[in-house]
Amino acid sequence: GLLGIIAGILVIQHPLWSTVLIPTTLAITIGVLGIIVGLIDVVQAFKGAGWGTGILGLLSIILGIIIFLNPTIAAFASAFLIGLIAIIGGLAAIVTALRRP
Repeated sequence: GLLGIIAGILVIQHPLWSTVLIPTTLAITIGVLGIIVGLIDVVQAFKGAGWGTGILGLLSIILGIIIFLNPTIAAFASAFLIGLIAIIGGLAAIVTALRRP
């Protein structure tokens, strides 16, 4: 709660910072989530979910790393990146759902 109050005060005091920092923070979060989802998919692939899940997991990891290493550039293209991660996650979910008995 205290961090939220501090963040709110900083956003109000420095609105130009928030226009860059908020999308950048979102891009970093998306990158980390992409890496985590990719790792989960790779683990599922080794447990028998199939090679398709593993490939999509590796693609998610690679995309997550790219986003995480370039958060400012990713922040400007965040709508495209969110859509791409959603497509990869959706494909992984479909592959996983079709592979389970």
